[in-house]
Amino acid sequence: MATDVDLTVEDGIAWLTMRRPETRNAVEAEFMEAAIDTLDKLPDGVGALVLAGEGPAFCVGVDLHMTRDAISNGQIEEKLLRLLSAMHTITRKLRALPVPTVAAVEGAAAGAGVGLACACDLRVVGASTAFVPGFQALGLSPDSGTSFHLSRALGSPVAIAAFLRNRRITADELLARGLADEVAPDGQVWAAAQRLAAEVAGASPAALLATRRLMDAASTHSFDEHLDAEEASIRPLLTTADVAEGVAAFLERRRPNFQGAAAR
Repeated sequence: MATDVDLTVEDGIAWLTMRRPETRNAVEAEFMEAAIDTLDKLPDGVGALVLAGEGPAFCVGVDLHMTRDAISNGQIEEKLLRLLSAMHTITRKLRALPVPTVAAVEGAAAGAGVGLACACDLRVVGASTAFVPGFQALGLSPDSGTSFHLSRALGSPVAIAAFLRNRRITADELLARGLADEVAPDGQVWAAAQRLAAEVAGASPAALLATRRLMDAASTHSFDEHLDAEEASIRPLLTTADVAEGVAAFLERRRPNFQGAAAR
């Protein structure tokens, strides 16, 4: 299974690539555990990460042949709950990486594949890409953060309708709803993702992590609570070398060289 996922670095951009094109990158426990192990080997000095899937689809969610066999053989714990744990581990790890992340979504993303794509900060999709919720058609509720992201982007009424109807969300709608940052011609998604990753590479790690936390918490706060959260977040950043570097770079009209340094 370890050979089904690889990590490469090109011009300071890391690529975590799922390589099970024969299954359309359908997920099972060993596959996602290999992805977690590979992600844990992210080298120092990387400025951004791209998540991609080889073949005609980004990721079509759970491997249904494996699921059928697991149910028939009484292997719910060993196969399906183990997969669920792995999916939630990798989505949490993607959200906790101190570098910007970009999903290169060529072809379909379905079920947990939608969750993987949405766990990244940014998404480039192909012209024929669609997100397919998938879960309700299998008698399942969502996992991998899919309901978290789709309810925020679409609104709860539209999101639950998408789940109930298993509605394909096309590339144009993904772009309009903020679920995609760019639509590229089919076959050019990876090149576009590399360019986008290079654009955002080198973000201040502390500022990035703090911004993600604020975004995730925003819908649960009152306005006053969120102002307090913003103040608590920005206070420690003001004493970091990254802020000094960011201000200097802005005034000098150059790109900042953030190091993620601790507070001075």
